[in-house]
Amino acid sequence: MEHYKLIKPIGKGAFGNVTLGVHKLTGRHVAVKAIEKENLKDEFSKRKVLREIYILKKMRHTNIIRLLEVFENPKQVLIVMEHAGGGDLLHYVKKKKYLKEEEARPIFKQIVYGLAHINSRNVLHRDIKLDNILLDNDGCVKICDFGVSKIIDKNKLINDQCGTPAYIAPEIISNLGYKGFYVDLWSLGVLLYAMLCGTVPFKASSMEELHELIREGHFTYPVEISDEAKGLINGLLKIAPRERLSIPEILSHPWFNNTEEQFDEDDYYKPKFEATKEQPTINALCIENLYFPSKHHVKLLYKDYCYIANDFYTHHIDDEIVRIVETYGYPKEEIMQSLTQGQINHATASYNLLELA
Repeated sequence: MEHYKLIKPIGKGAFGNVTLGVHKLTGRHVAVKAIEKENLKDEFSKRKVLREIYILKKMRHTNIIRLLEVFENPKQVLIVMEHAGGGDLLHYVKKKKYLKEEEARPIFKQIVYGLAHINSRNVLHRDIKLDNILLDNDGCVKICDFGVSKIIDKNKLINDQCGTPAYIAPEIISNLGYKGFYVDLWSLGVLLYAMLCGTVPFKASSMEELHELIREGHFTYPVEISDEAKGLINGLLKIAPRERLSIPEILSHPWFNNTEEQFDEDDYYKPKFEATKEQPTINALCIENLYFPSKHHVKLLYKDYCYIANDFYTHHIDDEIVRIVETYGYPKEEIMQSLTQGQINHATASYNLLELA
């Protein structure tokens, strides 16, 4: 940690605290999560932390928080991440009571792009909520907290029960197992409702009562919102998973598209539904995960595909930034090798902080 100066605590999690820090070489702010090893005595807790580190290490998208470095000492595991100076969406919404649709729309669209990228990498997030959506100083969304996330085969049954009670899907509560990425879409519906209404759609005085409300799927709107917004929320909060709106349907929803703009066939991404026996991997980008079996006809605009695929295929190494990192004492060959191989070390941390600025 000699490359970082710690400034002040900015958050607290289940296993430790988050501290604001400064990267000494670049002068950029970072967030340092310190996880106490004494809180990782059981295998479940250890796997949870290691899984989050692994997923963050592999992710590279504008709307997903960037992992910079990981350190370990006898008492702690220290995870250095990009700092989102705008705080989390929960505090932002609370401060305003609720968001007007014109403000919520671009924020929510970024969340959809980030989640679409996550699901396309065969990762089920399982804890999409206001608290886990960060904003940087420019208002750019950063999805964080992959502690209960899982790399999945969308056709295999999952039985894990996890997530935040007010946001979890009815099929998780029913404890009969669930497939695919549908549970993230339910949470997305709860999140949009919370953004526009300032509260969650399902509230109760006991967990049993809350579960019953979620299973029934009945809710009302405490504030006046447009019919288009209601249609989008209602389309996500469907009890039957396959009836929920898919990502392509969300992005083509009237709430996002209020113009009569026309598109040619060449303006759309054409999915390839090819059978494969390969194990799902976070190293692949499978946009087909975003389509439901009964909804292959739904089209995804090519520009939306580009936002979803952001940086995965086209990551460009900036020669000027490489030259600056060289001045910190790192040989160019080492920097280039680390970047092309996706390594996490101090040379790549310096590069990424300068690139993120």
